[in-house]
Amino acid sequence: MSTFCKQLLLLSFFLSLYNSVVHSRNESNEPDTAKAASFKVNGCLLLSALMKIHITKSSSDEISESVFTTYINSTNAKSVNSSGICMNSTGEEYNVLNLDWQPIDSIGNWSISFNFSQTQPAYYGLTSVYLSYWLDKWGPLNASTDKSLFSCAIGSSFICVSEQTFELKDKSSNSTNIRFTFSQFQVEAFRSNSTDNNTFTGPTTSCSADYVPTKVIPIVVGVLLVIMIAAALIAFIISSRRRQVGYEEI
Repeated sequence: MSTFCKQLLLLSFFLSLYNSVVHSRNESNEPDTAKAASFKVNGCLLLSALMKIHITKSSSDEISESVFTTYINSTNAKSVNSSGICMNSTGEEYNVLNLDWQPIDSIGNWSISFNFSQTQPAYYGLTSVYLSYWLDKWGPLNASTDKSLFSCAIGSSFICVSEQTFELKDKSSNSTNIRFTFSQFQVEAFRSNSTDNNTFTGPTTSCSADYVPTKVIPIVVGVLLVIMIAAALIAFIISSRRRQVGYEEI
């Protein structure tokens, strides 16, 4: 083999190694420039969020090892396929958003489904999340949560800027821990067909993590504390002076 061919093969090797390192870093660390990615189901649903799925394995000595992390955000939104269902007929009111993508270093496609149902008349919520994922060639594996994550009035959107993390259960493996994290989250389900599909409309309902307690109570407590300290100090000074007067008379 000529020297030129050897150099060309060596250059190709280093380029492939560089690309694999860059791809791995981008997948395991969310870029600082990442913004919320938006997805819609025409006629009923709009969702925008930064999303992260982190999977760990627990050993017999209860030590957790990180095995996979993947993100959905503005940097890879174009590679995520979205689909959904709008079922708004009487007796069967639910909306579904499905996201499908293939993370870097995964041999199979992943999918996550968000299921929205009417929790009570004129209210809806995110009632379940289902994840299909690959960790080895024997996949896909499945995980889910049937915990209702929020509820808000139809005609409004739910918003949660703060980072929130929920656990997805893989019933086939007790050692697998899956954490689904989102932030800058906003969703509106059961939208009117006449609603602009690219914008949120109407009022919003915020999550408890975004709630900023009123400052009135801390201010009142602080003022009362200052008054109590001042009263105690005045009482101490008056008591000290009386003692001094008593000593002088003796």
